Amino acid sequence: MTRRDAHRTARHSRRFFTSFRKPCEQRLLPIHPNAGDDSALQGNALDPPKPPLPQTALTACDPATPLDALWSIAHERPELRQWVIANTSATPELLEYIAQAGGPNVARCMRILLDSLGS
Repeated sequence: MTRRDAHRTARHSRRFFTSFRKPCEQRLLPIHPNAGDDSALQGNALDPPKPPLPQTALTACDPATPLDALWSIAHERPELRQWVIANTSATPELLEYIAQAGGPNVARCMRILLDSLGS
């Protein structure tokens, strides 16, 4: 590298890097308006999300169990489908799905349900 090339490279790099230099306060990260306010964090820490409902026979036959949880049980746990049939809040669509999907004791439980509705 000749002296002239070294000078040209140094001049170019100086011009290149000085164009990106900013005053110190402009280089600092912007401060979020709520940076000192920990109330949002404390609110989340005090109110953790509810744990998922356990997929048990008691949950499957409880009328207070949400419908989406009943669908989840019907899809994922074939051995609990008989208990979803016993749930009074099960919709006809859910019962039809369970009847078509089958599972342990599903046919027997559906017969008992239909017999109780017929009388």
